[in-house]
Amino acid sequence: LAGFQRPKKIVFGELPKTSTGKILKTELRKRI
Repeated sequence: LAGFQRPKKIVFGELPKTSTGKILKTELRKRI
């Protein structure tokens, strides 16, 4: 994509994480 066609920002909500800081991929799949 050309520069003017790309979004300037992509905003994500809070990601579910474990107590050690790893992202919970199974929880992300449930949200979609």
